Amino acid sequence: MEDGTAQMDGLGKPPLRRPRGEAIVATSHRTARLVGLYGTTLADALDGRAPTSLPMSEPLTLPAGQRGSRVLMAVYTTEGAWRYRKAVWYF
Repeated sequence: MEDGTAQMDGLGKPPLRRPRGEAIVATSHRTARLVGLYGTTLADALDGRAPTSLPMSEPLTLPAGQRGSRVLMAVYTTEGAWRYRKAVWYF
């Protein structure tokens, strides 16, 4: 289902700086549980290619890529009407 992940240019915000070395994805939402981490590039997302599943049990190192081309997605389950939620970061 199309959700706009590949349409970063519509956000009107520049990509984030890539963290140096490793990063940790965490939430303070009390009922959220991380169920998946995924990585892709904007080009692959625009072409409809499936993202790569990333390990959740160790610190995350983002693959190399040009600024504005890497996409990191975290999928969570929560309670309530919006059971699944996705957070997206662009680097």
